[in-house]
Amino acid sequence: MQPKYRFSETQFTVSPLKHSATRLIEIASDQGGSHQVNAGIRWLDHCHGELTVNGVVRHIYAVQDDQTLHVHMDGKVWQVDIVDEFSDAGGASDQAESGLVKAPMPGVVLDISVKEGDQVEEGQLLMLIESMKLQMEVKASLSGTVLLLGVDGVGASFDKGAQLVNIRPHDESLESGRKGGE
Repeated sequence: MQPKYRFSETQFTVSPLKHSATRLIEIASDQGGSHQVNAGIRWLDHCHGELTVNGVVRHIYAVQDDQTLHVHMDGKVWQVDIVDEFSDAGGASDQAESGLVKAPMPGVVLDISVKEGDQVEEGQLLMLIESMKLQMEVKASLSGTVLLLGVDGVGASFDKGAQLVNIRPHDESLESGRKGGE
């Protein structure tokens, strides 16, 4: 699972390949084809930064509004839609259906909205993480009970593939409750 973005009706997958002063990333289109770029960003304040792509530096202004990134660069404005990063987190769709959410890439926890034992509804915000200077909301893929938070708390870092959250679906909770009550 890699971050996915939609721009002008085309969906792109962004895969970090190498981390150094700049990052080597691969950008692949759902219409076929891909290319690699060396990119880095140095934030000057909360929405203004210097973006370096293949050695060329440009000033950008970027803000996120829900699942849309608004980027202003070179006198032009682009809207880039964030495709649900966690819809297939961890790879298999049965993992998402089971409530298991794994980290798509290394990052850090910015905020946690739930605790173990909490009841959550599908789409509810669970935590806010940051990876590659991009903040992402981790939302419940199903309704159920938070069985496990796989992070120690706000400020904790995690590796790619680390379990962030595990939710027991409501129907499993009901069935185990029935079995225990018989």
